Amino acid sequence: EHDQPVGDDELISATGEIMPVIIGEKQVVKPGEVISVDISMRDGKGTVESNADKTLTVTVEGGALLGFGSANPRTGERFDSGSYTTWYGRAMAIVRAGDFGTVTVKVTGSKDIVIPIQP
Repeated sequence: EHDQPVGDDELISATGEIMPVIIGEKQVVKPGEVISVDISMRDGKGTVESNADKTLTVTVEGGALLGFGSANPRTGERFDSGSYTTWYGRAMAIVRAGDFGTVTVKVTGSKDIVIPIQP
């Protein structure tokens, strides 16, 4: 009974090409809704590479970019510039959807995400 493991963890390193990956908080949004969009540097298997910080640029079509940044507590970068450096491989964008159609989030070097806007 005392020799049984309580839990286990596995440390996995990212391998191969590292690219930014965009994951939206929702699959569908309402007009004017504000959502968060996770942006992280990942390998082809989805492993986050925390040693691959890179300055990225975010643009939004069919909505508005309200802010883009990372959790870095010491930076001179601005949340409203559209460009920011990831911190430990991660960043986040805050987006407001437009009134109709779709909202498209684009990040340099990544596949765009398109989120339908439905009332």
